[in-house]
Amino acid sequence: MFTAATRANVTFEFCALPTIGAIFNVRYPAARPFWLRAVYVIAFPTILSAVEWPIEVSTHLVRYEHWNLGATWISEFAVLQACYWFYRWFFGLARGTRQAV
Repeated sequence: MFTAATRANVTFEFCALPTIGAIFNVRYPAARPFWLRAVYVIAFPTILSAVEWPIEVSTHLVRYEHWNLGATWISEFAVLQACYWFYRWFFGLARGTRQAV
């Protein structure tokens, strides 16, 4: 059972992505123009995928059987968006506002 659990990329899936998701949520430019929010939302999964790609291709640290850069980008985008929507719902934030820090 534990051998199946360790097939996941533990560092990325359980450490890096939640940390990056928290930063994404807290620093989200909700009160900024649409174009700036779009750049922000596109930049995070792009940077994550850009870091993961050479690690997967050039090293033996991560080895996926069927890996696709586009699918990785889409899944990271979806996870970050879902995380942000949950964050807004949980804290009851209205559109265009930020939580007081």
